[in-house]
Amino acid sequence: MKGENIMLEIFRTDLETNKTEIVTKYEKGNWINMISPSEDEIMDFVQLTLQHQYEIRFIEMTDPDKVFYCLDTAQIALMGDDLLNFYDTYADRICTFHLKDTASIGVPDEIRHGLDPEICDDGWRWFWEPGEGVLPLEDLWKLVKKHGFKGWVTIEDDGAPDYLAAMALSSYYFNEVLGKIYR
Repeated sequence: MKGENIMLEIFRTDLETNKTEIVTKYEKGNWINMISPSEDEIMDFVQLTLQHQYEIRFIEMTDPDKVFYCLDTAQIALMGDDLLNFYDTYADRICTFHLKDTASIGVPDEIRHGLDPEICDDGWRWFWEPGEGVLPLEDLWKLVKKHGFKGWVTIEDDGAPDYLAAMALSSYYFNEVLGKIYR
């Protein structure tokens, strides 16, 4: 891969013991197998800024029985991937969701990777509460049900001007819209 500064840490979680460990690192052009990661390495989690063209390559290079993926709904759309197709293709690799919405789709890497692109003084927001942007979250949840997803979902309210209101909107949408689809 081009670029010596790319770093990726791939984790696995044993669902029975809830133990998480780093299984592989990609750093400075080399894959490194991790035998006994330190607590700091685990707490660092994934420190990664990938160019869009490498994301799917990394998923496909890893063992689907050992390495799973956290699907960040807005980030997938920002990179220009089709959210529904991505989930349908990799549903068996998805272990958790970061659920948030966006009004921005297919943002070029040079903008996404700019200095603090998610913080804008003019009030412009990358991310929105679920149901407040343009993502097809109801269609996604139909696929989630179809594939029988049983993992965790974290609702992210990044950059909300009023976090209490954002939590209320997110809770309502998740319970009253998406929840009714999955039941």
